[in-house]
Amino acid sequence: MNRFLIRLNIWLLFGLLVIGVSGCAPSFDRKEMIRDITDGIIVPNHQLFADTADQLQRATAVYVTDPSDAHLQAVQDAWHATNLAWMGCATHRYGPIRESLIINRIDSRPPRVSFIEDRIAADSVIDATFIENIGSSSQGLSAIEYLIFDPLSTADLPHNPRRLAYLDHATVIFAQNAQVLLDQWTADGMNYSQTFIDADLEGGEIQGSMNMLVNQILHDVEDITWDRLGTPLWHPTDGAIDPALLEAPYSQSSLARMEATVQHLHQLYTAGDGVGLDEYLDFLDAEYEGQPLSQVIEAQFVATEEAIQAIDEPLGLAIENDRVPVETLYDELAILITLIKVDMINHLGVTITFNDNDGD
Repeated sequence: MNRFLIRLNIWLLFGLLVIGVSGCAPSFDRKEMIRDITDGIIVPNHQLFADTADQLQRATAVYVTDPSDAHLQAVQDAWHATNLAWMGCATHRYGPIRESLIINRIDSRPPRVSFIEDRIAADSVIDATFIENIGSSSQGLSAIEYLIFDPLSTADLPHNPRRLAYLDHATVIFAQNAQVLLDQWTADGMNYSQTFIDADLEGGEIQGSMNMLVNQILHDVEDITWDRLGTPLWHPTDGAIDPALLEAPYSQSSLARMEATVQHLHQLYTAGDGVGLDEYLDFLDAEYEGQPLSQVIEAQFVATEEAIQAIDEPLGLAIENDRVPVETLYDELAILITLIKVDMINHLGVTITFNDNDGD
């Protein structure tokens, strides 16, 4: 074999080696990760919420027809189920869903009790159109909570047709709004779920789906820490908690809502049985003090959930009776914020944005 053929063979062999090495280079499919999170978690959670909202409306219809204690209990049980289901949806305020303000009409807190009572005391018609046209804080989950859990309201409820009408039509519109929200994610012509999956833009693009998702996770952890927990914890009134400072005082479900939110954020992080942010961090070889960052964040989610579960009474009572476990929860949440805001976001190359609370 002459020298030319020898050199040609060497270069061909080298080229094949280069192609082989580059073909085996590890890669991570971010779009598939977003698909797992969207199809495996976000959409099913919105379906669950719509289903529980429908059950709440049906239970209310039975109660309005026969306002017995047993039927009120059924309404309250249905509200609790819907309330926790909503925590698996409230995180996802993206694009046209945020702009539609449907989130506000579903759950705006605190409820505007004075308006609700004034309308019940007046003589104007209370029907579905009336509920549709009033402010967000006078309808939705928080207004229904007030009507069915506040002692003065529940004492009057069976005997006051106008209070019953307000509750009845509020749950009808609430269930309709839950279905509208589900349709925004899934229905033909809207189907935001596919838009969200397709919006996996490069790197730190602000409107990229991963960027929006990670920012919203951070926002929700900060919201729990500083507002939902921090405000009642650090601003007691004469040693007692002002109910207006608690997230869900009438149902005493403030702590349960926080736990459901943390559990949902944890689920988003791991994508359940799918490919999640934790696996993306492993792909990036992200570390924290010599340990895989993914495992450190996982352990902190678990520590935070355990700190919530260590509080064995409603949040208002816990702050009054034994602040130590509540302050422990605050500290665990603060650690989680740092891990997400500094370490995870740094490794993922995400651009931090600021999320203002929507209002009307």
